[in-house]
Amino acid sequence: MIVFHSRKLIFFKSYKTAGTAIEFELSKQLGSEDVQLPFGYGADYFCGQNAESLKINYLNILKNPRIFLVLAKQMLKNIAIVHEHIDPEVFDVLFPAYSGYTKISVYRDSHDTNYSNYRMYVRRYGIDCGYDDFIKSNYISNALFKRSRSGKPINNLHIFQYNDLNSLISFLSEYELNLKLDIRINS
Repeated sequence: MIVFHSRKLIFFKSYKTAGTAIEFELSKQLGSEDVQLPFGYGADYFCGQNAESLKINYLNILKNPRIFLVLAKQMLKNIAIVHEHIDPEVFDVLFPAYSGYTKISVYRDSHDTNYSNYRMYVRRYGIDCGYDDFIKSNYISNALFKRSRSGKPINNLHIFQYNDLNSLISFLSEYELNLKLDIRINS
C-alpha cells in the first residue's frame, strides 16, 4: 500500500493482481513525505518508507465492531493490523484522516486469483497437490478491495480490472505517475 500525500492518492495492493510490480514501479516516484508499507518476498522484499507516520485511530476501532472483529482475528493469526494487503474499509476505520483521498485498487476474478496463487505456491514452495485440494485451505478473495463487508461501495474508491491495466496506467498519468509493467504480468 502506498499513500501519496501530495496527490491525495492511495494505492491498495490486492492479491495476485500484479500488485508487487505496480508497487515497485510506483515506489520509484515517492515523495519524501509519502508512505509505503513494506512489501514483497525474499530477494524482492522492500522495507517501505514512513510507515511509522501512520497514526492509528484506536477509538475508531472500538466504534466499529465489525472491523474490531476483523482485526482481532488477524492478531490471533499473528497478522499485523497494518500490512501490505490492508483493505480500503479497514484502512478508512484505522486512518480517518485520509477519508478525502482518492483510493485505487486492482480487481481480478476469484478463480483467476486463486489459480495464480496456486501456481505461485507450486513454483515457490514446490507443493505437491492438485488445485482443488489447494484451494480448500488457501482460498483468497479480492472482494474486499472492491466493496465493504456490508456490500456497500467504499468512498472515493476506483477499481481497475486486472485484464485492463492500461486503464490504471491512464488514470495514474492524470496524477503525474508513470507506470510501466512487464508484458508477462497482464497475460
